[in-house]
Amino acid sequence: MKQAIPEAALAAIGVVLSLAIVAGPVSAQETVTYSPAEGEFGVIMFEDQWPCAGDLDYNDVVLRVNTAVTHDGPNVSQIALTVFPQALGSNSVSSGLALHLPASFGTSAEATVFPQGDPSSGVVVDAWLNESTLVYTVYDDVRDAFGGVDGFINTDLSGPFFTAEPVTLEITFPAPVSIDPLPTPFDVFLYRTHDRSHQVHRPEYEGTDQMDESLFNTCDDVSTAERHFITSSGLPSILFIDESLDDAAWPVEGESIMDAFPLLADAVESGEDDPTEWWFEESTLIVVHGSDIPEPTSLALLTLGGLTLLRRRKRGMNSGNTRHRGSTLTYLDRPA
Repeated sequence: MKQAIPEAALAAIGVVLSLAIVAGPVSAQETVTYSPAEGEFGVIMFEDQWPCAGDLDYNDVVLRVNTAVTHDGPNVSQIALTVFPQALGSNSVSSGLALHLPASFGTSAEATVFPQGDPSSGVVVDAWLNESTLVYTVYDDVRDAFGGVDGFINTDLSGPFFTAEPVTLEITFPAPVSIDPLPTPFDVFLYRTHDRSHQVHRPEYEGTDQMDESLFNTCDDVSTAERHFITSSGLPSILFIDESLDDAAWPVEGESIMDAFPLLADAVESGEDDPTEWWFEESTLIVVHGSDIPEPTSLALLTLGGLTLLRRRKRGMNSGNTRHRGSTLTYLDRPA
C-alpha cells in the first residue's frame, strides 16, 4: 500500500497547493464559515443510475469537499467550493459536476475554477443559461480530473490507485447577496455530460430549471413532493457526510453499500429516516480507503493568509474485519 506523504515532509520541501482561496482581506464585520471545518473535508458518494437504483455501491463518483463562505450574517461576498475526486466507478455514464446556488440568475457574480488550486491558471466559468438561479460547472466530465484514465478508478482493493488534483470553484459577489451560509456545500449535483436535464441531487433539492421532471417515479424512483431522488432501496442517490472522517471509505465495485456498512442496512430495515453514524462500522474486506490513494504533490488550504495542511489522519483499525469511527448526519428515506 502506498503511504501518504507526511505533512512535515510536505512543509519541508516548501510545495504549497492552495485549495480554497478567500480573495482579498475579510472586513471586520465578515467571517468565514467552513464546512465541515477549516482544512477538513466531508464526503459525497453518488449512485449515477438514477432513476434506477443501480448496484448500490455508491462509488460511481466519490468526492471529498470543503466549502468556505465569506459573509456578514446573511450577506455573502464569496463562496469557495474545493473538490477532491476520490473514485469513479462508472463506465456506462459520463457525469459532470455542478454547484447550484439559491441566488437569482441576474445576480452579479464572478466565478473561476482554479485547476490544481492554482489561481494563476484559473478559468472563468459562466453561469448556466436557461436557469432562473445560479448554476456553475465544476467538471463537465469528472473523469477529466483523473487525466481521462479509462475504466473504473480507485474501486478495486488491489489497485492501481490514481490521484486527482483538487480544484476550487470560487464565486465572488461584488455586491454581497443574501444567502443562508449554513446549508453548505449547497446543492452540489451530478448531471449527464451530454444531457444536462438528467440530474442527480441530494433529496432536499428537486433539480434545476433544466431538470427533466418526467424522470421522477420511473424505474426504481419513489420520490415524493418533499424528498427527491429516492429509490425503492430506501436510499437517496447521494449520500453526504458533512464531517471530516479519519479516513473516508467506499465500497469496492459491485458491492452494495449496505453490505459494506452494516449499520446502514440496519437503519433501512428499521425504517429510520435520518440515521447517524452509519459509517461507524465497516466491512474492511470490501471497502477502499482514501488513504490507499497517493496524496497530490502537496495538499493545503490557504485561508486568510494562514496555512493549514489538510488533516488526513491514519485510520484506527480494530481487530477483525470492522473498524469504528466518528459521527454525523446523512439522509435516508424508506418508501412507504
